[in-house]
Amino acid sequence: MSILPAWQWDSGRKLLMAQKPCKFNFINLAVAVAFHPNALRMIDDFQGLEPGQRGAWTEWLVAQEIFRRTALSGHDPERTGFWKSKEHEIDFVIADGSL
Repeated sequence: MSILPAWQWDSGRKLLMAQKPCKFNFINLAVAVAFHPNALRMIDDFQGLEPGQRGAWTEWLVAQEIFRRTALSGHDPERTGFWKSKEHEIDFVIADGSL
């Protein structure tokens, strides 16, 4: 319960494509902090990261909150995916529309 695979979402068929490549997001930031090579311990450590790394941490924070809210709503929090086209990408798609 530390990392959540986000499978690609097929918007035409409205289902997660488990055979396609997936993204892995931390859903427990305490685990991410414990194992991250930069050993973030304070806000200043986060602010000192490169913008791309800060973006990854922000994405993990959003994944954690989506997982939490979906679980609290009584839906399956593991039915979270992402959508991608040639021009755009949406990092989180809630497959059952629970949020």
